[in-house]
Amino acid sequence: MAEEQRESNKKVILGDYALDIDVSSALTGLKAVKRCANEAVQAMEKLDDYSGKASFLQLGDMIRIGSLEAFSTEELHEELAKREGVQEVIVDNHRTMYLQTAIGAGGSIPVSGPARILINKD
Repeated sequence: MAEEQRESNKKVILGDYALDIDVSSALTGLKAVKRCANEAVQAMEKLDDYSGKASFLQLGDMIRIGSLEAFSTEELHEELAKREGVQEVIVDNHRTMYLQTAIGAGGSIPVSGPARILINKD
């Protein structure tokens, strides 16, 4: 307690005058800054641990750490559907659509709804 008293109250003598200066609020603020700095260092160390193991991926406005597996199939589909050169075909519930296989192969693939099909023309 006495050591705390000495740390937060400083006595300054200027000629015939003596001043008691209370710096406890400044010390409290500095301790808070130190805690925040330590937290930032820990976060940077954690980020260093990720480097080389994973990468930051951005898909639209979504950011994930890892690989494409970090995104759901729905998120990937939504992003691809927005792209130029990609066409989306929607098969409604209780409907069936037939996709023709390669020309000359003479077959088709039935697709029952609900389904969303992406056609990449790039």
